[in-house]
Amino acid sequence: MYRKVGLSMTLIILLAMAFIISPAVAKGKQPRRIIWSQDSVAAPIAPGVTFSTTVTFTATRDLSNVTFCWTPSVGNILTVQPSVINSITSGTSTMLALQIIIPADMKRRNYNGNLWVLSNGKKLNKPLHLRFKIKPAK
Repeated sequence: MYRKVGLSMTLIILLAMAFIISPAVAKGKQPRRIIWSQDSVAAPIAPGVTFSTTVTFTATRDLSNVTFCWTPSVGNILTVQPSVINSITSGTSTMLALQIIIPADMKRRNYNGNLWVLSNGKKLNKPLHLRFKIKPAK
């Protein structure tokens, strides 16, 4: 009896998966996916200091009108260059320069947020996580 129930459940799950996946496959759509060179950027930064780093991402499909956005929590300390890219070919690595400027009179202890790639104004999956811990002034 358990074997029949298990087989029936497996069949139901497979049919449900086919029902969910088939419309996207039929339309030729691929998930919008970004593969970052690293999962996050994290650094301890002292007030009054500028931290610069580079990150790389690869798109799994062709992108056009590429821009970037980030959470408001890091909005006043983060700049991204280039800020606009006309097009990116699938499989091509793209480098971004990130600059984080912590004001000298900063009272906050941490800045946490995310950076997204947008294509034609739409956010693409997988954001880059940003984590900056402010070191106390000496």
